[in-house]
Amino acid sequence: MVLKKALTISLLFYLFTLHGQKGIYYAPYYNFDIFTTKNGLSNNRINKIIQDKEGYLWIATANGLNKYDGYHFINYFSDPNDSFSIAGNIICALSSDTNDRIWVGSDKGLDVYDKNKNRFHHIFPFKKDSLNSKSKFVMSVYCENDSIIWFDTADGLLHKYNPLTKSHESFQHQAPIQVNTYFYNQIYDDNTGNLWIGGRGMDPCKFTKKLEKFTYFKADSDNKSCKRDKDVTKYYIDKTGVFWVAGVDGLYQFDRKKEIFSKYLDGSTFDLIDFNDNELWISNGTGIKIQNRASNKLYSIVHSEENKHSLPSNYVFDFFKDNAGNLWIGTMEGLCKYSPYKNKFGTAFHIYGDAKTLSSDNITTVMLANDGEIWVGTKNNGIDVLNKDFIRIDHYDNSENSKYRLASNRVSKLFQDGKGNIYIGLWAGVGFDFIEAKTDKLYHISLQSESQKFDWYNDFCEDKSGKIWIGIWSSYTLEKFDPVKKEFIDKPEKPKPFIKELGAHFINCIMCRDSDIFIGTSNRGMTIYNEKSGMVKYFLGL
Repeated sequence: MVLKKALTISLLFYLFTLHGQKGIYYAPYYNFDIFTTKNGLSNNRINKIIQDKEGYLWIATANGLNKYDGYHFINYFSDPNDSFSIAGNIICALSSDTNDRIWVGSDKGLDVYDKNKNRFHHIFPFKKDSLNSKSKFVMSVYCENDSIIWFDTADGLLHKYNPLTKSHESFQHQAPIQVNTYFYNQIYDDNTGNLWIGGRGMDPCKFTKKLEKFTYFKADSDNKSCKRDKDVTKYYIDKTGVFWVAGVDGLYQFDRKKEIFSKYLDGSTFDLIDFNDNELWISNGTGIKIQNRASNKLYSIVHSEENKHSLPSNYVFDFFKDNAGNLWIGTMEGLCKYSPYKNKFGTAFHIYGDAKTLSSDNITTVMLANDGEIWVGTKNNGIDVLNKDFIRIDHYDNSENSKYRLASNRVSKLFQDGKGNIYIGLWAGVGFDFIEAKTDKLYHISLQSESQKFDWYNDFCEDKSGKIWIGIWSSYTLEKFDPVKKEFIDKPEKPKPFIKELGAHFINCIMCRDSDIFIGTSNRGMTIYNEKSGMVKYFLGL
């Protein structure tokens, strides 16, 4: 018998109901490639990810800047003895302009990377300035074009800088708070002449570029048409045109015409991205949520200590989709990559302590039932039943509290006939279990109840008369069963001549088609038996 170590299912999603949150489905089988300081990252706290035109990834962390070529990380740190190093080590902001220059915002100012000379040039603070720490702290950068670079500092100043003319303007707005703990801040261009400014402890804020004017949308915890708390982590317009506003108080949809906020999700939310036409990925302090527009469902991905390919942390701060279609995810505990092409086929597996996953990785048989449920037989743990969304909804075994108490937990084969009866082959020498559809009762059937030498079951098939042919790994080899009478039809002591000949060649699999029974054996190739004519054909391997 061939035992499969894991059950591989051709799915794009593996969806399980999340306890306690109605309408959210738990998805434990997303596989991520994880990168941490062990792989060369300068720090595991990831704040921002971008990609340049040459394909390099740039990763901002809480301690240093990183460039990744697909194989190795190059780290950049501030060095007081090197005027061409980055100004600070707490990197919060990254942006690239149309000339592919990388602009870097840190706790000590703004730099631009010279890739030809592999060095950084300090832009801000300007040489004439003598600024305090908040005034130097560049929280976000947005390159509108080669002549306009916007950046925001922790003292509440929005800066407009022209690198061609070296001209500079600044505009005062609400200052963020706790900038040394909360590194998020955003300048978002809605492409209608407005910039949206967000940060810790700030009301949603719109800057009209033409008028050089700020408009605030005051938070009000008692007004459901307002954002509840003063805090903005992210603005985002998705592919459907919905304007999203995120914060530590949750995720909101914002109607810009009516100026009304509608709360969509509770919990800290840090980033959003359209991963494809149907999926909006949402990062927050409890992992990742995926809004599937086609099914109108919300799925949840979380960190699991028992799954080394799960998210490294539930605190997810940044998403970035690269040129190859991979999704890069910045978390509190490292960088991870999700490759959709690599994960078209996913592997379902047991996760310790998670009752919604498989009970065992030792899978012996899988059956798609007539009602769409998936029955999974295991080597030593009985049967798991999954619904059409791959939620484990039932488990049957040899325990007293099992709805269908199996004669053994060693399941070798699952089969359902045209009337809905289910046959459970057991690899224990004790017979097989039969669940009758019309009574919903389980019956235990055996050839020789007084001995364990004969009742080892490999396969079942149904002929056109509704009788069941059973392949057995013993000297009986092939038997015929009547599901109405719940008994074997031919006496085991009087087998047909060709079955006698097969007696020393154990049957692995059988298939019924019209009057033909196809029989696969362990060491005598394939046999075709026509019950109507009695003709037997043998096909032996070379």
